[in-house]
Order: sequence, then C-alpha cells, then structure tokens
Amino acid sequence: MSGDADLVLWQFIRAAGLVSYILLTASVLAGISLKSRLLDGTINRPWVYEAHRSTTLAALAVLGFHVALVLLNRHVPFSLAAVVVPFVSGWRPLPTALGILALYLAVSLTATTYGQRRIGYRTWRLFHYLGFAAWGIALAHGLTAGTDSGLRAVDALYWGSAAAVLFVTAYRLLLPLPPAPGPESFQPDAGGRTTLT
Repeated sequence: MSGDADLVLWQFIRAAGLVSYILLTASVLAGISLKSRLLDGTINRPWVYEAHRSTTLAALAVLGFHVALVLLNRHVPFSLAAVVVPFVSGWRPLPTALGILALYLAVSLTATTYGQRRIGYRTWRLFHYLGFAAWGIALAHGLTAGTDSGLRAVDALYWGSAAAVLFVTAYRLLLPLPPAPGPESFQPDAGGRTTLT
C-alpha cells in the first residue's frame, strides 16, 4: 500500500469511529426515551424501539469495520492482540484500551438482549444500565484516541452528544413519569425477536 493509500485508509478509520459513536449515541438516546416515554405522543413507541435496536446493531457493524480497518492500516500498525487486549497497544495504550472496553460492553449488551428469555427481564434490565458505561467509555475513547479531537466540528459533536444524553437522562430521573412498560410489553414476534407491543 502506498503512503497515499495508507492516509486514505486512516481517514476511513477515523470516519468509521465517528459514525459508530454517532450511532451508539442515537441508540442510547432512543433507549432512554423509551424508558422515560419522552417521545410518547410524538413518535410511536414501536418505532422508537426499532430505532434503538437498529442503531445498536448498526453501531456494532460500523465498529467492527473500524476495528478491521485499524488492523489493515500501516500508518499506525496494530497487531490483533493490540485491538482485542487492553493495554497491549503501544499507540496511546489507555485511550485504545477504552475503545476495546467499550466494544466488549456493547457486544455484551447486545448479546444479553438477544438472550433476554434465558436471563430474565430483571437481570437484563440491570445489565442494560451498562449501556451508559459503554457510551461514556466510547466518548472518552473518541476524545483521547481520536485524531480528529480538537477539530471544532468534532468537538461540537462530542460535547453536543454528551449534553443530549445528560439532558434526556436528567429528564428521565427528575420528572414524574408514568410507569414504563414491564416485561409483558416486550413480546417475541414470529421470528423470535423481542419487540415492543
């Protein structure tokens, strides 16, 4: 790969990281909105649920693409161990470890969602709160490892998304709300997927 191709690949790595973070943020916002019923009366709840589920899966797909490109690049070489084992990377070890941890949390959250019937609604709900940790760690990874940090537009994206998540979380915690749906509202469809009813 030529030097120019290496730099183009590096741009794709950066773009995939940002897109994955945007999708993860959208998933978190949709999830909190479901629980708080923030969008009830504006958007049908099944649509918000589907947005939450779809953006999570899309974030994981783009994140996988981000990691694959990191392995292919020669601009800043990474071994397989450096992208799957925290603190093995010689390039920004702590920020890279944060990205690995965010990846593991996101994958675990998705796996527990698809295994909800086995682990039970209550366990799934408790585990699901780790979504806040996954998102926060992904934000820290972007701020510290992202080579676009410091650019005005990228900083605005990071701090704007943080403000949005904090606002929706505060709305959920501080305002009296009707009870959120219990496990009876999440029913498997014909294909076995859990859907909101």
